[in-house]
Amino acid sequence: MSGRSSIAGSNGAAPEVRAAAICGAGGHAKVVADVLSQQLSPIDIEGFLDDREELHGTEISGHPVLGSIDDWLSRNSSAESALIIGIGDNQARERVAERAKQAGVRFVSAVHRSVLIGSDVEIGTGSVLMPNVVLNAAAVIGEHVIINTSASVDHDCIVEDFAHISPGVNLAGGVTVGRGAHIGIGACAVPGVHIGEWAKVGAGSTVKSDVPPYATVVGNPAESLRSRLRRSAVS
Repeated sequence: MSGRSSIAGSNGAAPEVRAAAICGAGGHAKVVADVLSQQLSPIDIEGFLDDREELHGTEISGHPVLGSIDDWLSRNSSAESALIIGIGDNQARERVAERAKQAGVRFVSAVHRSVLIGSDVEIGTGSVLMPNVVLNAAAVIGEHVIINTSASVDHDCIVEDFAHISPGVNLAGGVTVGRGAHIGIGACAVPGVHIGEWAKVGAGSTVKSDVPPYATVVGNPAESLRSRLRRSAVS
């Protein structure tokens, strides 16, 4: 990792975070717990937060489920309390982030020790970078973003807040991924394309042209799901 790169909410910034709660108690939250414990500067896990009452008082991956999100926020409404959101759904992650922000809670980021980070990279607070991620020079990652296992984000890419880059995705240089967009597993995007906010790119798709906001595209080349279904019906 280059010393010129910036990771907000990491233990590279003062004051150092020693422990954090994880919002969510599903599969993605388990992986976030692993990443927190396998950072270059590990963070202790206070426990999981989940609104499902049947999970309260149980343990997941050796860590307690402490209770609901709102109950925890009511007890920990200060900048000394640290939280990371372990929810894969982009809209749900945005809603929880807004609630926690209003409560004054501090967010932390999780960056696995195997991540390769180039020079002049920026990573927003609350984001999660899974094992074997590559971020090349001058990439900008927003807040509460998921860059999942073995994804690569090339030079000068911008990935905006609450987006999710799934495992094995490859973004070529200068790609922009809008707020809340979801790029499915194994998809790729050619240089310079813009994927609009809250758009969805299907697994294994190849994005060769801009994707409008809120659109769902699939295939190679990626195109509107509605257009593809219409053509299939005609043929």
